[in-house]
Amino acid sequence: MRNNIWHHISTSFVIQYLIFGIVLIFIFYRRSAKIKYTNEYTAVKPFVWLMFIGGVYELVFTTILFVQTAFWHSLYGLLEFLVFNYLLYRILGKYTRMYVAFTILFLFFYISSLFYWSIDNHNQMEGYYAALETVFVMIWAVLWFKDLFKGDELISLWKIPAFYFVIGIILYLCGGVVPSLVTPYLFKVTGLWTKYWLVFLFLGTIMRVMMIIGLLKATVKKP
Repeated sequence: MRNNIWHHISTSFVIQYLIFGIVLIFIFYRRSAKIKYTNEYTAVKPFVWLMFIGGVYELVFTTILFVQTAFWHSLYGLLEFLVFNYLLYRILGKYTRMYVAFTILFLFFYISSLFYWSIDNHNQMEGYYAALETVFVMIWAVLWFKDLFKGDELISLWKIPAFYFVIGIILYLCGGVVPSLVTPYLFKVTGLWTKYWLVFLFLGTIMRVMMIIGLLKATVKKP
C-alpha cells in the first residue's frame, strides 16, 4: 500500500516537472529578453532545455517504460552541475578562471567516481555529486551577492531576474543535499527514505517556480 502511494506521489511530481519544463520552453521562445537582462536570458537557456528534456525522459522512460533510473540520475547530476555552473558564471559575467577550474574539478571527480560506480551505490555517488555541486554553487552565490551590494545604490532584489535564479538554485541544492547524502543509509537501515526524498522533490518544484518568475521578469511579450 505504501509503495503504491509513493508511486502515485512520484508520478505526480514527474508530470508536474514536465509541465514546468514546457512552461519554461514556452516563455523562453514566446517572449523576448529585456535589453538590460539579455545576459540573464542567455544564461538560463541550458537550464530551460535540461528541465524540458529531463521532464520528458522521466515521464516516458522512468514512469511509463520503467527503465532503470540509476544511469539517468547519475548522468543528470553531471548535466545539472554544468548547467548551474554556466548559469551563475554568465550572470556574474567574470571569474572565467574559476569557472574553468570548477568545471575541471567536477569533471575529474565525476569521471574518477565512475570506477567505483554501481547500481547498488549510485544513490551514494549522486549524494557526493550534489555535495560538491553545492559547495561550488554557494561560492558563486556569495560572489554574486557581494558584487550586488558593493555599490551605494539601493537595489530592490524582487525586480532582479538573477535573484530568483540564484535563490531557487540555493534552496534546491542546500535543502536537497542532505536527503541526497543520507538516502542510501536510510534505505538500508529504516526503509523510510521516501519521506526525506519528498523534501528534495518539493524543493525541485520551488526551484522551477523561481526560475519561471525570474524568466518572466527578464522578458517581455514579443510584438
